[in-house]
Amino acid sequence: MKLFKLSSLTLYFFGVLYLGLLCRNAYAYLDPGSGSYLLQILMAGLLAASFMFKSFWQGVIRFFSKIFSRKKKDAKDHS
Repeated sequence: MKLFKLSSLTLYFFGVLYLGLLCRNAYAYLDPGSGSYLLQILMAGLLAASFMFKSFWQGVIRFFSKIFSRKKKDAKDHS
């Protein structure tokens, strides 16, 4: 009897998380270029998310404007 059914992606995620928590000292060096690169990635992600939200919201507005504009046209045709 299986109690848990874990996918390979879940196992990979928890494996990486486990190994990341075990590491005590990395002795790594992050130069200023790495910080600016991370900032650039963050800014690009925020801009992409805002563009996606704007596109989605315009689609919602367009959808509802079509619904309500049809009702107005139908009311004018019947009177």
